[in-house]
Amino acid sequence: MLTDAGAARLEGVLPTHIADIEQWFTGLLTPQQLDQLLEALRIIRDVVRPSATAGAEHVERTEEEVATGAGG
Repeated sequence: MLTDAGAARLEGVLPTHIADIEQWFTGLLTPQQLDQLLEALRIIRDVVRPSATAGAEHVERTEEEVATGAGG
């Protein structure tokens, strides 16, 4: 369980962490490369944790969402 202090800490660091991921990782990829990366990660996820998406619906993302990291 996340404590109040932990939640406050997470709230404080998360925006910078997300911006860093966009700047130094996903933001360096074209939309097509990002799609390929996500597909590869899904393959790995499905082998490592086959029930990870049980009950979840796959949602297609628009190119804009992929490019901006939105719509996850």
